[in-house]
Amino acid sequence: MKQNDKKIFGGINGLKALSCFGIIAMHILANTQLAVTGLLKEVIMSWTQLVYLFLILSAFGMYCGYFSRFQAQKIDINFFYKRRYSKMQCH
Repeated sequence: MKQNDKKIFGGINGLKALSCFGIIAMHILANTQLAVTGLLKEVIMSWTQLVYLFLILSAFGMYCGYFSRFQAQKIDINFFYKRRYSKMQCH
């Protein structure tokens, strides 16, 4: 599917949404006094691995965006690294 000349990966967006839900549930459980015990608590607390899934999927989306811009020659490698360097210098 294409929208505004960008590829949309529905399955990947669905996985990101699920990982966001899991991360939110884990943080709520860890930071509140909810009376969740037993197996449910263990399952939710094991969702910390979803953080890595979310980061990997986000990196894939960034890669796809940059790759398509490099292919279409809308951006070149020198501009990319100059901009990255200038952003590092501002912080």
